Amino acid sequence: MFCPNCGKNISDETIYCPYCGRSVANDPHGYNPNYNQGYNQGYAPNTPPYAPVKEDKVSVGFCILSYFVPIVGIILWIVWHKETPKKARACGITAIIAWVINFIMTFIMSFVFAKLYYDIINDLLHIMPMIIK
Repeated sequence: MFCPNCGKNISDETIYCPYCGRSVANDPHGYNPNYNQGYNQGYAPNTPPYAPVKEDKVSVGFCILSYFVPIVGIILWIVWHKETPKKARACGITAIIAWVINFIMTFIMSFVFAKLYYDIINDLLHIMPMIIK
């Protein structure tokens, strides 16, 4: 026989379904297998009457992680882009923005430090003749 709740094949002597735990005996306090309450009608056995829906909203925590570690944001976009597109898009965009900002900041800082290094070397070159005298 089949469990009327989950649809799995079970032994005829079974009182409770070993898969879902539901009573399958004609017990006045349990579940009557001859009475179908509408569960699993129109569905294949072993499938729930509804599919669980994943919540697809932007996660601030994942966006912060994607900003500080952009490769994680790209990986999350690759993994999530079909099942949770809003969350995936937010992580991907945050990662791209972080990469652009990091590139610009590295470019600017390289010029700042190059100028600073040049000034220090130039000052040392002007001071060296005075120290040597």
